[in-house]
Amino acid sequence: MQTDNEQTQHARDATAELRQARQFLVKPTPESLNQCYPWLEQAVGSLRSLEASLRQSTPANPTVLRKQVLTLQREVVEVSAMLQSVANFYQSWSRRLTVACSGYTPHGVPTPPPRQRRTAWEA
Repeated sequence: MQTDNEQTQHARDATAELRQARQFLVKPTPESLNQCYPWLEQAVGSLRSLEASLRQSTPANPTVLRKQVLTLQREVVEVSAMLQSVANFYQSWSRRLTVACSGYTPHGVPTPPPRQRRTAWEA
């Protein structure tokens, strides 16, 4: 059975890991996204540990844990917004590249990129 301190530490760990991930999301390059991923994975692990601990025992004094979970919640919202912003940025670039390569239909709708035909040869 885990103590209140261990439960609070799981929440602190997840918060710290999300903050590390957020540092990489400030500059949304493919490389920084790859560097952010392990921190997100660790945060998920800390959250799973916290959840498992809370299923085993209810905190005797939930005030400290509640404060830490609220801090964690704010961090989750921040990281989620940053990830959504990164996704929107790259989706926008993808649409622009598609239009640059394929153009528009007479109705003003972007034309889907041409599909490359592939031929398989057997020797």
